[in-house]
Amino acid sequence: MICITTATRRLASAASLPVLLDAAYGAFEEILSAICGYEDSGGEFFAALAFAAATAADGRDAVAFAPSLPARLTAPGESACCCHSPADFTGLAALSATLATRLAQAAGASDNAGDRAACQDAARLARQLHVLLAGNGP
Repeated sequence: MICITTATRRLASAASLPVLLDAAYGAFEEILSAICGYEDSGGEFFAALAFAAATAADGRDAVAFAPSLPARLTAPGESACCCHSPADFTGLAALSATLATRLAQAAGASDNAGDRAACQDAARLARQLHVLLAGNGP
């Protein structure tokens, strides 16, 4: 759970667009890492987890297209996720909601069309991810 808390803190404290984009990229990576850990075990949730993993990867990739994303991203494995229980999905869902909110705010505040489009796309994907992880879809 520490990785979820750290990713959420990084998103909440990001004071500039480049810092927020780096934090968002890292948060999508953390979510993807946690999901893949569950996905590998198979089981009844395999299909839902596969959709969630694809959505998290798409969100990460959307952030990667933002012109203001710093060249040096947070190194993979810097805060390796150690999520092992179904209760962690609550934290992952909350993290995806925070991602959606912060990215939507950034899209609304950005003067750069490329950053705005990347943030809008990533925010949309984070909202979809939240629905998949929270289990409150249509």
